[in-house]
Amino acid sequence: MKSLTKHLASLRKINKLGDYGLVSKIEMGSTIPKVVHLTYYRKSLPTELQQNLDKLKSMNPHWEFRLYDDADIEQYIKQHFPDLLKYYHQINPIYGAAKADFFRYLLIYNEGGFYLDIKSGALKPFDEIIQNDDVFILSYWPNEKGLPYEGAGISSDVPDPLGEFEQWYIISVKGHPFLKAVIENMCNNIRIYNPFIHHTARWGVFTVTGPIAYSLAIAPHLATQPHRLVRSHYDLDLIYSIFSADQVPRHHGIFKKHYSFINAPIVKQPLLINLILKLYLPTRDGLIDIINQIRKKPTYKLKKSHIPTVK
Repeated sequence: MKSLTKHLASLRKINKLGDYGLVSKIEMGSTIPKVVHLTYYRKSLPTELQQNLDKLKSMNPHWEFRLYDDADIEQYIKQHFPDLLKYYHQINPIYGAAKADFFRYLLIYNEGGFYLDIKSGALKPFDEIIQNDDVFILSYWPNEKGLPYEGAGISSDVPDPLGEFEQWYIISVKGHPFLKAVIENMCNNIRIYNPFIHHTARWGVFTVTGPIAYSLAIAPHLATQPHRLVRSHYDLDLIYSIFSADQVPRHHGIFKKHYSFINAPIVKQPLLINLILKLYLPTRDGLIDIINQIRKKPTYKLKKSHIPTVK
C-alpha cells in the first residue's frame, strides 16, 4: 500500500528536476551584454509603459533596448530553438505570462543581457547595478513582516525559508547553467502536466513555467555555479511595478487577460478534456480554497508605501 501511495504521489509531482537533454549546452559568456530585453504582445505600448521605457532609455543611453512582440517571440524560438517550439506551442495561448516565461529563459540563455518585465523599472542606471564580475544576479522577494511584499514568494512548494527567487528580471551572461536547468525543468513540466492534478491560474503559471519552477531548478546548482545573491530587488534599486497598489486593476488590464482570473489548464488539452474540466475545475479549486484557508497558506497584499510610480 505504501508503494502504491508513493507511486501516486510521484505522478502528481511537477518540477521533477533533471537534465532531460532537451536543450543543448551553450558556452558560458564572461560578461553581461549591455542589452535590455522586454516583451509585450504588440509593438505599440500603453502610455504608462511607453513612459517607463523612455525613462529607462534616458537613464541608460549606452544600452541597447529590444522589444519583442508575440510574432517576434514565435520567430525567435523557431530560429534558435526549433526543437523546443513544440513545448511553446503546447502552452495554452490564454496564458501570456507562461509564454513570456518560456521566452525569457531561452532568450537570456542564448544571448545574455538584462531581461526586465515591461511593467518594471529602476531607480538608477544599470551600469551602477551590475558589477564588472557579475555573471548572474539572484534575489528573493523583500517579504519580511512589515515590508510591502510581506509573505511574497513563500509557499510549501519552495523549501527555502526565504522563498522563491524573483524572476521578473533576469540578469545573466549567455549560456549560464542556471538557465539550462530552468529550461529543462520547464519543458518537462509542460510535457507531464496533468490538468486534473496540477494547478491552473496563478499557481499553475508559478509552478509550471514561473518563479517556482525557476527557483527549484536553480537551487541545486547554487553551490557549484557562479552568481551574486542579494536579499531583494531593493538592494539593486529595481522597481517591481511602476503601478502603485491602488492601480492594480490597471496593471492587470494592460496584459490582455491576467492569469489570476483564468480557470483553465496551463497546457492545451483536447476538446473533450476541456469540456470535462469546465465542470471539474471549479469544484476542485473550491475545495482547494477551503483547504488553504484551513491551513492558512501564506498570501500577501501589496502595501501602498514604498511603491514608486512613473513621473
